[in-house]
Amino acid sequence: MKFLELNKKRHATKRFTDKPVDPKDVRTAIEIATLAPSAHNS
Repeated sequence: MKFLELNKKRHATKRFTDKPVDPKDVRTAIEIATLAPSAHNS
């Protein structure tokens, strides 16, 4: 998927359900977030 296509599919989540989040998904999200650039690890 190209970057422009990815940006066109972005959306804000304004409603949430009571469905629990799979812990594996939480770990994956945290792992990906730690790889993102920041002012401290650039």
